[in-house]
Amino acid sequence: MRNSFLFASLLAWTCTGQAWPGPYGAESHPEQQPAGPASPQGKWLLGQLADAQKRAGFRFSVVYMHRPPYSSGEHGSDIGLRTKLAPVLEKHHVQLVLAGHDHDYERMVPQGGTEFLVTGGGGIYHRTVEYTQPVVQSVWNNLPLEKGEELAARAPLNLNDLLPAERSYFTYMGSLTTPPCSEGVLWMVMKAPVQISADQIGIFARLYPMNARPIQSAAGRLIKESN
Repeated sequence: MRNSFLFASLLAWTCTGQAWPGPYGAESHPEQQPAGPASPQGKWLLGQLADAQKRAGFRFSVVYMHRPPYSSGEHGSDIGLRTKLAPVLEKHHVQLVLAGHDHDYERMVPQGGTEFLVTGGGGIYHRTVEYTQPVVQSVWNNLPLEKGEELAARAPLNLNDLLPAERSYFTYMGSLTTPPCSEGVLWMVMKAPVQISADQIGIFARLYPMNARPIQSAAGRLIKESN
């Protein structure tokens, strides 16, 4: 790692096999073992974080692990780990969690005051992050095979799952994007994008090749912004 000696100089490197306390904080490394608060690994982590906060000059805690609590890479999020670990991280005000496993780089929206990064650059190769939107995929998996055929949904769809976690938006009076392009349509455009995979977009493009007009000018429309 380039300039890694600068990073190393900040740590005391009194290695116990699990943690390296340093002058500015503490690194903690929960291995690939059950990490619930009541497990041996969880108790160790709780102790390390509590001890770090008592140390003179303490400024922050960083936790790093192999499997990511949040990831849209090939392996995806470790939901079980996230559920067990989130209360511990929030309680001890952990600012940063680093994880690998997926060979890519992602920075998540902070959760409970904690930044989550996937940085799997140490792998033998990198993988492209390809997020499959679950609601869209559920629709694609259950489309009728014949044009004009009606097919009852096999399971209910929660349209809220199509929205981003951040619900702020822009709104304006516009028109339909397809003929007859009627006016008087209230548009609400989310500020945060929602990611879907290239394959999902490709399926939509094949089904609806003439989906929308090119980008239009504002044409004097009043564009409002949510609080």
